[in-house]
Amino acid sequence: MDTLALYLAELEARNLLPANIEVAEWFDWTIVSCFDTKSSHYISESVRMGIDRNRKIAFMKALTEHCERILSRNTLEKNITSYGRSDGFAAYPILEKNFEEANRRGRENAFNEAVERFLWATWWDKTETAFTILPHPVVQGSTENLIKQFNLEFIKEILVKDVSGVYCLSILLAKIKNGGYVTGGACSLSEDNHRYTQAYGELLRHLFVTQKNPEFDLTGASFYEQRLFLFASGKLNQIVENRIGLKGSSAIVLPDLILDTSVKHEHSDLIYLHRCYFENQPIFMGGDVERLCI
Repeated sequence: MDTLALYLAELEARNLLPANIEVAEWFDWTIVSCFDTKSSHYISESVRMGIDRNRKIAFMKALTEHCERILSRNTLEKNITSYGRSDGFAAYPILEKNFEEANRRGRENAFNEAVERFLWATWWDKTETAFTILPHPVVQGSTENLIKQFNLEFIKEILVKDVSGVYCLSILLAKIKNGGYVTGGACSLSEDNHRYTQAYGELLRHLFVTQKNPEFDLTGASFYEQRLFLFASGKLNQIVENRIGLKGSSAIVLPDLILDTSVKHEHSDLIYLHRCYFENQPIFMGGDVERLCI
């Protein structure tokens, strides 16, 4: 039995398997959606997604994110969940007794998410922040296909680093022809280009959602959807263009972590769960709808 089949069997035995698993293919990408019930027609926050060029990894990501949401709500340490939404949580499967790898990768993913959201929100909110705008990073096959299918004018990369230059956030900013802006982002160590796969996956997910609602009708839309559709519609183009035109010179100093801990739960033998959270962590999915944090 391969690792994915083993993981599915374990999740089913523990009643952690999602009620629904949907799979879509886009060129050489696999998109896996896991959910019990959908809370929205467009981009439901109850749906956990895994997007990757490796089919098995896409499945593992989606299944683990589904479990992460359940386990982070039901953690045995309630004080761990007392900060904001789910920022800084990350889960990693423990298969074939890979305890050391799961602990390392789970903590690394939690830290990268906390840094991603800290850098992104700070960059948007504080115009004195230093950043660079680059032509899009080349991910073979993906860039050309995105531009064609979604009628894009361009994709650019907004690069934001912390003051040490060790951690790097890539925000992929896609401009729809005769429309607005759609983003996808990810953070990693500066020398690790793996973030581009994750950022492209996030961008792809958001672009697919805009195709579901080409008129960008906000009737019944959630806050997440309203923000996505308003920026994609072009109504907020001036806000985006004003922001990227204001290049500051202040590098972001990451504060101390107030949480950096493994999280105990009833399935800790199968899934490692970690949370990182910075002092004064800015809100990410919150604030005004005109805030490009998505």
